[in-house]
Amino acid sequence: MSKLDTAALHDVWMLRDMLRTIPVFNYFRVHMCGNITVSPDWRIEPRVIEDFHLLMVMGGKGRYRVGGVDVPLYRGRIIFVSNGIEYSAEQDRDDPPHIVPVRFFIYDNRGDRPSHVLRKPTALWHVTPYVDRYQAMFESLHRQHLLNQGPFRTGYCSTIIHHILCDLLFECSGDAADGATGDNRILKVQQFIAENPLDRSAVPELARMANLSEKYFTRLFRQQTGVTPKRYQVNSRLSQARVLLEEGMSVKATAFQMGYPDPYIFSKQFKALLGIAPNDVRG
Repeated sequence: MSKLDTAALHDVWMLRDMLRTIPVFNYFRVHMCGNITVSPDWRIEPRVIEDFHLLMVMGGKGRYRVGGVDVPLYRGRIIFVSNGIEYSAEQDRDDPPHIVPVRFFIYDNRGDRPSHVLRKPTALWHVTPYVDRYQAMFESLHRQHLLNQGPFRTGYCSTIIHHILCDLLFECSGDAADGATGDNRILKVQQFIAENPLDRSAVPELARMANLSEKYFTRLFRQQTGVTPKRYQVNSRLSQARVLLEEGMSVKATAFQMGYPDPYIFSKQFKALLGIAPNDVRG
């Protein structure tokens, strides 16, 4: 893969630092997700938006201009643009692109407010050799956002975006990161916990997943995330619980759904770690 296939504006590892906060402190909320072959008059005039913008090209051709850099669009291209960066787009009229565009932002678990953890605007674009795998994730994200009206919708969508961005960083680490020191073994476990909030694997099991000794795994995990593995698991579980409560589920039902045998224990832990009582966040 050539250097032209992967590029970044500013320090791409700020994106890694943001991903570390998911799901312990923050989550992603999708504002829009499409799956379209663009219309004959499709064109994006230069704009700067408040959302994050994520895009995968499933087929066809076109061009994005991100922060003054021309980025050709063709099958397998993935683009991430944070808020604060100007971008525009145009199509190849002979072969209009088929794209899955996503607009989303990061929100604080405690106050459900926008969380500005990205220290400055950044963008990343890449052509993946694993087109089918990414296509499945983007299409799943579109289905969940469009069709899933159940209590896990927000959590599912946040997890899929987290998965996509983590995988994107894994792939780009050789070209875009310039020797940054994020440990993919820890990110792999973070991803597993984010996707399985009900899982209660003990630390030795998580260490084996990372192929590390328990002692070194625990130290490295805390160094990379700021919390212990068990605390990270609990926060992931409570973040999902918050979504259920916001969808209107009762405290008792949420406690049982998330594997707590006693709603009192659940409520006490929820308030202690998130700073708000479960009843105060119910929709």
